[in-house]
Parts: sequence; structure tokens; C-alpha cells
Amino acid sequence: MKKRSERNTTIVLLLVGTLALVGGIYLFVGKLEFLKNSVVVDGVVSDLDSRSSKNGRTYYPVITYRGAGGREQTFVSSVGSSPASYEIGESVRVRYEAGKPSTAVIAAFWEIWGIVSIAAGLGLIFLAIGISTIVAAMRLNRLREELPRTGRMIELPGRAEKVQSKSKTEFYVRSEWHNPEDGKIYLFDSEKFYFDPTPFLVNRLVQVWIDPLNPKKRYYVDTAFLPVEA
Repeated sequence: MKKRSERNTTIVLLLVGTLALVGGIYLFVGKLEFLKNSVVVDGVVSDLDSRSSKNGRTYYPVITYRGAGGREQTFVSSVGSSPASYEIGESVRVRYEAGKPSTAVIAAFWEIWGIVSIAAGLGLIFLAIGISTIVAAMRLNRLREELPRTGRMIELPGRAEKVQSKSKTEFYVRSEWHNPEDGKIYLFDSEKFYFDPTPFLVNRLVQVWIDPLNPKKRYYVDTAFLPVEA
């Protein structure tokens, strides 16, 4: 990759993704153990615990059930919603470990598997982004090494294109080529960077290396003439 900041971002994504995925696996194993050692009983929504949130009010069901020996137990679900997902008086199923009332949860998918799903999902997303960034960089480096030996170089006018989001503004160089052999127009885009390359494109042709057999996917735009970002 061209910029140190991109390398650091990729490393952070891989680390966070790995930690989140490992955490998700750890939680998953714990939930399997909980399901193995727990029992299911009938419960009822005895109240709704209303709390302020960004969306106004979030409602957490208060569940009452009878455990072993007929002793009444009450707990507040850790999962809330707005509007409320349950009504007072509604019957629910409760799962808990015998002798451990603090482990009680509503026997529903999100109450049991919600945190596991979020941790594992975030881990997979971060890992996928980090790995795809590495794969893309490796592919580009391979094309840089291969195409000067096996491909063809064409010189084309280039223009700066801008990609803007809420967090950052990036630029890249785009060139267009009309292939006289098949009559098609191909677009070649360079890597992205954080400065406007327009001043460096004045009165200059950009070198583009292509694979003549597959110019649409196998190419790279040589931006070595641009200053290196810190």
C-alpha cells in the first residue's frame, strides 16, 4: 500500500476484527454451555422498565417466573426496544441455570444470541475489509511487476477525480482509452490519495500499463510522478 496511514488502518482493522471474532467464539461456547445446563420454564411480563435513550424511551421487559421449589424470581431483560416488544401480562419462556437465578433470560433468539451475533458479525466485517485491502494491494503490486514485462504501455491524458464522504476526501487519476481493435472505451483509475493531483497533470501524459488480452481488469496507472504522501 502506498500510504503509511492506510497500512496502520489495515493493521487496526485486522486486530479489531480478530479480537471481536475471538470474543464472539468465546461467547458462543459459553452460550452452548448455558443451553446445556439450563432449563426452560414459563414466565410473564410483569412490568416494563422505561429508560431514556436517543430515540426517546427504550423499554426493557421485567419478567417474573417461578424457579425450582416454586420460589418466585424477577429479572429485567438486558435487551430493550422502542417501541416495546412485549406487553405487560404477556407470557414468555424463560431459560436459566438451576440454582442460579441471575442467569435467567427470555428464551428468544436475540436475548440469547444477540451479543454473540454482534461480536462475531463485526469481527467478520473488519477482517473482510482488512483482508480485501491486503489482497487488492498484493494484486496491484503483482501487476506492477508483471505488466512491464508482459503487457503494453500506453500514454493517455489524465484528470483528477474526487471521492468525498463524511470522514474524508480522496482523489484518484482517471484516464480514458479508445481501443481501436474492439472499438470500446476503457476507463483506467489509479490508487486513491489525499491530495488533489490536478497541478501535476498539466501538460503531462499518464502512463498506463495494460494486459492487451484483458485491459478492463488487468492494468495499473503509473503515478510515480506524483509526490509521496507522508
